[in-house]
Amino acid sequence: MPNRNAAHLPRSAIRRRGFTMTELTVAATLLVGIVSVITPLAVRSGRVQRDTRCYLAALDELSNQLDRLTALDSQLLPEALEQLAPSAYIRGVLPSPELSGEVMSDGDGRRLVLRLSWDRPGDAVPLTLVGWLAPPSAIVEEAAK
Repeated sequence: MPNRNAAHLPRSAIRRRGFTMTELTVAATLLVGIVSVITPLAVRSGRVQRDTRCYLAALDELSNQLDRLTALDSQLLPEALEQLAPSAYIRGVLPSPELSGEVMSDGDGRRLVLRLSWDRPGDAVPLTLVGWLAPPSAIVEEAAK
């Protein structure tokens, strides 16, 4: 039975039950807006994490290879560079890894330059790591004095 006195009460005194259609529309609009902003950020964050893991794995691979090659005798180095290949681990982590190395000699001394590239989006520059094989002769002479 409806309350006959409700017509004489002020609007603030009448108890509402439920939500109005306007409130539901505003809430749904806000929810859609928030989801449309957060979803691309979550996807981008996942890609950045994956790229960072690949970069760190590539850096570890280059560091390990450089340590191994710089410890070799200079007569064995050319043969080792010809047989240079990515490890089984890095082949499983990186898509299509390619490892190359060269020995450079100039006024700064002899150094070994290793490059590792893999399939990644964009115009990606190969990761490069340099290790010194022999210092310039001037530095050796100064150290001997």
